[in-house]
Amino acid sequence: KTLSVLEEVVANYSAAGLPLEVIYSDIDYMNNRFKNAEFDEFRYPASSMQAFVDKLHMAGQRWVPIIDAGVAIAPGYAAYEEGTRDKVFIRDHGGNTYVGQVWPGAAVYPDYLHSYSVSSWLQQKLQRFYSQAQFDGLWLDMNEASNFCTGMNCGPNESNVSAMQWLNMPVPRDGDMTDLMKMLTTCVMSCETAETDNTLAHPPYAIHNFANVTSRDAPLSQNIISPTALHSNGAREYDTHNLYGTAMARSHFEAVVSLTGKRPFLLSRSTFPGAGRWAAHWTGDNAANWENLFYSIAGILNSNLWGIPMVGADICGFIDATQEGDPWTNPTQLPDAEYEELCNRWAMLGIMHMPRVTGC
Repeated sequence: KTLSVLEEVVANYSAAGLPLEVIYSDIDYMNNRFKNAEFDEFRYPASSMQAFVDKLHMAGQRWVPIIDAGVAIAPGYAAYEEGTRDKVFIRDHGGNTYVGQVWPGAAVYPDYLHSYSVSSWLQQKLQRFYSQAQFDGLWLDMNEASNFCTGMNCGPNESNVSAMQWLNMPVPRDGDMTDLMKMLTTCVMSCETAETDNTLAHPPYAIHNFANVTSRDAPLSQNIISPTALHSNGAREYDTHNLYGTAMARSHFEAVVSLTGKRPFLLSRSTFPGAGRWAAHWTGDNAANWENLFYSIAGILNSNLWGIPMVGADICGFIDATQEGDPWTNPTQLPDAEYEELCNRWAMLGIMHMPRVTGC
């Protein structure tokens, strides 16, 4: 949406007499085609965002924007051009920059695990962002790392007119991204497919990897950075995949400490045992149903056992929530009355853990 909608959300909390400590901003704030840590000049102009954040701070409230793992491939985008110059991004099996597809379309992934250049690159990126509006924490998302495509490397297919239209479509100035976001979750790039005898992409054992709601037979390499990808020290993504989110959290923790001199609040979707040293964790894209309310209890307690003391779930659920304008509506959504009851019960449970209220 737009900054005016964000301001309305804050005002509605006050009008209803509800306490509000933190307002989170999802990818809506990002510059056209979801460029991390850059404000969109039409929907979230930087000068207006600074005034908005100042007003929050005067009220004793905080602002936490989202940062995604994937970096948009876009000429003129400083984070991409500086990262390319400094060889910050993960490479494919042949030594070329690995390209996937996430919200910006074609995107590259910082090598948070091993690249010696990441620290200075990230500090420059966050310094520019912080100078425009003083964030109070960072929400780290899509950092498994996610990929809407599957392949040893991918790239735009210039001959596919329809695909190129989606990859190049600007974000509407009114902030209505319903059609764009739904399309972008479908791979519209051409990808190099691993041969079936490639033991990194197709290891000699099978896990029950999620393919869809009715099938768990997806290949290990589905919708992630390819297991065949290379880090700067020669390690394969196959051996390091589970560490990516924690490495991203640690890098951002160190960068924000250097920037502000304070221990930061970070919230990360992907973690590994011990990640609580650098970040809190939420349990990811749950569903708005009673089963997921039940499972959230074990998910939170398990994360506590893994060295992450500050953990929470999306209160009221995320997928299938009955929200106006939700591009992913489907028949499994609860009727409004039952959803209201679920939301009430989930809010009661949320008192016992760190909540993040969906849609706010």
